[in-house]
Amino acid sequence: MGEGTKPPRRGAPIRIVALAGLAILTGGTLLGLTLVLGTGAAPPPGSASAPAVPTASGVVADVRPPRPPGSSGTASAAPLHRVGERLAIAGRAAHTVLRVEEWGAPSASGRRGLAVRVQVEALRNQTAFDFQNYQVLDAAGGIFSAQSPGKQPALAYGDLRLGDKEVGWVTFAVPPEGPYVLSIRTSLGNGLEDVTRVALDPIQPSSPDPTPAPRPKPTSPTTLANHGYPTTIDSTYFSGFGGALPGSSVSEVRGDWSEPKVTCTGTTAHDAAFWVGIEDATGHYLQQLGTLAVCDGTGPPTYHAWYEMFPVESVPIDMAVHPGDRMTARVSVKGSTWSLSMTNRTTGATFTINKQRSAKAAIALWIAEAPSTSTSDVGNHVLPLADYGTVTFTRCSAVVDGSSRTLTDRSWAHFRFDMVTTKGAAKAVTSSASADGTTFRSTWRHS
Repeated sequence: MGEGTKPPRRGAPIRIVALAGLAILTGGTLLGLTLVLGTGAAPPPGSASAPAVPTASGVVADVRPPRPPGSSGTASAAPLHRVGERLAIAGRAAHTVLRVEEWGAPSASGRRGLAVRVQVEALRNQTAFDFQNYQVLDAAGGIFSAQSPGKQPALAYGDLRLGDKEVGWVTFAVPPEGPYVLSIRTSLGNGLEDVTRVALDPIQPSSPDPTPAPRPKPTSPTTLANHGYPTTIDSTYFSGFGGALPGSSVSEVRGDWSEPKVTCTGTTAHDAAFWVGIEDATGHYLQQLGTLAVCDGTGPPTYHAWYEMFPVESVPIDMAVHPGDRMTARVSVKGSTWSLSMTNRTTGATFTINKQRSAKAAIALWIAEAPSTSTSDVGNHVLPLADYGTVTFTRCSAVVDGSSRTLTDRSWAHFRFDMVTTKGAAKAVTSSASADGTTFRSTWRHS
């Protein structure tokens, strides 16, 4: 949001920014999917170069204060299991660590790559699994999150039916000296979770990755998994979901959310934005609208509505927003006419505006964001993320080539953003999409 167009407060103006460019090879064709990876600086929109993909050298950091494994805390209270042991957890899923091995060369910082092969078996229908539910603890009390990309085939995320099994690698970068313990976290609802621990011993030599299958012909990109797009992306300022279909156009995106109550702490600015939008494939243009929670460091939070035709500055919407208000937002395009509309279903207030722009509509987005103070040098001007607890997006859908799609529809690509610091610590964690593909949650972890 540009200066003079946002609620007044101290500090630099806020901008809700587009994503920096990342080219992904699909069936021999480079697709301009615009994704920001949690590696620090990223090129400005439209840059020809793409940010480096995180490897074992960087995207891992302690996600909570170090704690010796023998001290008090949920993880240390769990008994220690062995590699190869089938662990049925809370009647939901059975996890088995099949193998632990070295992965990659040591990083410049001395970190050691560790790959853990895991099997997840559903003990009931609609069992969710997620590689981010695994962490490694070392003897000094450090806690290290899974990184992506890693050893292939990697465990990703999704839902399983009763009896289904999923096998994949979860990769970590850890200090060079063990011993190491794998922590498996399972949500039990009502704020409760189970923590199961497995001793990562023995650690085997690295095994070769599987030989890649022959590359599909360019005329058949849909033969690639997820249409050639990654399933999870680390971003320094995005949490949520995106969707695209190579060679196709998105004509509509819509979604609902209830405005979360933000907790303001300290004297520095902390903000959080929630929105839906449609972006082109190059990162030059993004049409979006939503809500913004502002902590200016001097008092309680304030809440606002806005729209933006990026790279043009955002514009305030004259609509009152309060915590708990049920919002519906929609962006659509027909020809060069873009329609942006939002309804506060709690108060009944509505907003619609039509704007003219010739821009390709390639990527649908449903996002919780840490706003930035600049649209240049994307990733280098991100404001601290306000603590919004959990925001739930519902009724998420998009129209692609005239057909309605959800977040789990296999007829197009869908990918999840997890917000991390430049060192890889979790800022906001995105849940798996619901079984019907219309709902997901974003949960604040760190500013």
